[in-house]
Order: sequence, then C-alpha cells, then structure tokens
Amino acid sequence: MPALRAIGRRGNGIHGARSGRARRGRGLPFVAFFVIQLVGATGEEIGWRGFLQPLLETRVRRFVAIAVTGATWALWHVQAFGAGPVVALSFFVSAMAFAVLLGSLGTGSCRQRIVVAAVGHWLLNVGIYLTAGDETLGSPQVVFIAVGAVVATAATLAVRSWRAR
Repeated sequence: MPALRAIGRRGNGIHGARSGRARRGRGLPFVAFFVIQLVGATGEEIGWRGFLQPLLETRVRRFVAIAVTGATWALWHVQAFGAGPVVALSFFVSAMAFAVLLGSLGTGSCRQRIVVAAVGHWLLNVGIYLTAGDETLGSPQVVFIAVGAVVATAATLAVRSWRAR
C-alpha cells in the first residue's frame, strides 16, 4: 500500500481528518484509496481471471487452471514471502482460497469474469485494509484472513452446490 501511505503522509491517513477534526476537502485521501484499490485490482484481474485462467482452461481442467492461476497470483505478491514462514503460508492459503472463490464465480464471458473478480478482489483489499490497517501482513491478522478466506470460499461453494441440486 505504498500509494496509500504517500497520499496520507501529512498525517491525515485514509480518513482525511487530523486529531478527530474533519476539514473541508480532507476526505480526498479516502476516495483516492478506493479508486487506487479498484484500479489495481482490475489491472490484476484482467491478467489473472481475464487472460491466464481462460487460457489454461483450454489446456487443462478448470480446477487445475484455477489452482495454477491462484498459485501464480499468490507468488505475484512476493512481499508476503519475505515476512516469515507463518505470514508466507497464511498469505498463500488466503490467495488460493480466494482464487478458488473468484475463479468459480466467474464462469461467463471474459468481461463477466473480470468484473466479478475485480469487484471481489477490490472488496477483499479494502476490507482487509480497513480492518487491519497497515499491518495487513502482520501476525495474527494474516492468519485470521487465511481462516476467513477458507471459510468464506467453502461456504460459498457449498451454497452454490446445494442450489445446483
């Protein structure tokens, strides 16, 4: 989140207020945070769920394509792997769980896959940052995120499977 830190360097943070006093125009960093996160998530998802996964699906089974895309997506976030084994493993589990979720929900056209994955990725990034702050890769937050990712993915897939019957 270096861009976010640069925006809030003057002590305003993402909330745009200093010492609890909101000032006119100070909410801009918060809006910029949302926009930056959306642009970043969309850019990644054009590559992951819009290009790589569909390309792999022409060569291997869908689940294998989702798994390879998820592993690539996880490894793309190389900074997580320099933060120690617990963080690295937790981040990898989170990325794989969300890759299964996003890859399973995006089953239509290229546009549909990208929109579903980008919005999901964006909500994930914003939610994690708003709950964990700058310590998104800190422990125990990253472990909680991994557990939440697995539970959310399992629940979503279970409901989808149940509805398909």
